[in-house]
Amino acid sequence: MKKLFLTLIVTIFAISGTINWQSDINKAIDMAKKENKNILVFIHATHCPYCELMESEIFDDKEGAVYLSKKYIMVKMDIAKAREIFPGTSTTPTTYIFTPKKELLASQAGYKNEEFFYYTIGNADRKLKELKGK
Repeated sequence: MKKLFLTLIVTIFAISGTINWQSDINKAIDMAKKENKNILVFIHATHCPYCELMESEIFDDKEGAVYLSKKYIMVKMDIAKAREIFPGTSTTPTTYIFTPKKELLASQAGYKNEEFFYYTIGNADRKLKELKGK
């Protein structure tokens, strides 16, 4: 019943065109395993205008939000917390895409427009195919 409820909630967010951001990376990994999805981590800072720009251009776009929510467990994390989990991260925004097994598929540091962002998504897809081929 709990799994059905979780699936219903995720579906509602996907249909509505908004992203159901997670903040707990361990919870996101568990969700990704259960839902057979990869994880996209968006690292931001409250004082970062480029973070806000990426959010408005990419994550607030209804079609993009639906696409990303279907494909990934989405995690949004402040840079201070992210540095504990991703040592060496110093740029905001930064995006990491990885599997539930913590295999890095792609990353990008700094502001990227929509075209480049989805190019990075394509790189993650190609890397995933490589990993599955092994």
